[in-house]
Amino acid sequence: MKAVLTACILVGACSDPTGGSTEGPVLFAKLCTQCHGATGKPSDSMAQSLKVRDLTDPAVRATLTQARVKEQILQGSATKTMPSFQGLVTDAQADALAAWVVSEQFLAPPAAPASERK
Repeated sequence: MKAVLTACILVGACSDPTGGSTEGPVLFAKLCTQCHGATGKPSDSMAQSLKVRDLTDPAVRATLTQARVKEQILQGSATKTMPSFQGLVTDAQADALAAWVVSEQFLAPPAAPASERK
């Protein structure tokens, strides 16, 4: 599983996986959902096999700061289960992504596409 994840990240490194965005929600969708899920809650298999943290868990959120999240993005996890995104994202993108993850809006349900609103 780790090899597959690494390969996916390396393939993304050949082009700009962020699309040049500096918007936290867009960056999260492009870089983080494969492991953390679209809402920040990983699938049971990701949580169990790779110990991916549930970013919606109140206990986890209580420990998150923008600086800590940014460091994790740029350095990866101590166990290297989460890879470093240094070189794949700019400092501004890491700031935007970290700010999004720690924001209260991160926990809000995603808005329905305009085509589905009545």
